[in-house]
Amino acid sequence: NRLFGDTIAASYVVDSINGNLWQPVGKKHKKRHIAGVGVAGYVIETGETINLSNAKISEIYEESVDGFINDDDVCAMLCKPIAFKLTKGMIAPAGCILLRRSVSGRNFLPSDDKLLERLISHLSLVWKHILMLKVEKKSVENLNNEINNASVQHIRSMHCSVGLVECSNITSLCSYLQF
Repeated sequence: NRLFGDTIAASYVVDSINGNLWQPVGKKHKKRHIAGVGVAGYVIETGETINLSNAKISEIYEESVDGFINDDDVCAMLCKPIAFKLTKGMIAPAGCILLRRSVSGRNFLPSDDKLLERLISHLSLVWKHILMLKVEKKSVENLNNEINNASVQHIRSMHCSVGLVECSNITSLCSYLQF
């Protein structure tokens, strides 16, 4: 709100499994929306930025997704997609950020659009790094399991004491060897 003044912000994240939108609400809760509905859904589906001077009269505005606007209020809305590049150069939608003016009649300027664009470019990089970390973590876990299994199989193939052969993983092996 400090960056954009009299603004209410909402973020939406694409569920990579079913394509629905998740909107964080508070610290522990989130609200599910059907993909393609409302300004947020349209922006994610098309990848286009939407800058509306009066969202209430727009055909794509949906109160349940984009937020409540009082009957007579003129509500400016700016919504930009968050995307990141996949390994093969393709761009995948990750979500969007929707800004709504809390003061009636005040539009979003091109400078607001540029500022939000810069913010989203940084968010896209963070998003990409989070996904890369998940992949790396899974790779490390798989490698750890392979090393664990190979070590145990190697020990079992050796002609050792019964106690050593009964070790089923690295932890039990280390315990047996008193490391």
